Amino acid sequence: MDNLSANKTPAIRTSAGQNKVELSLTPIGASWANPIEDQFGPLRNFVMDGSNHPNHPALALL
Repeated sequence: MDNLSANKTPAIRTSAGQNKVELSLTPIGASWANPIEDQFGPLRNFVMDGSNHPNHPALALL
């Protein structure tokens, strides 16, 4: 898991404990250790290459 504060709330920690799940947070600044990061580049290319928008902020204005 990344270090998003929503992933560390008391409710999440309680739920994890009740279900015998250990939360494993990736170190701050170590996006390379988070497997989902590999998916963002191809996703970004898919979205941006198929549009005529120059950048993400322009795309967000839709």
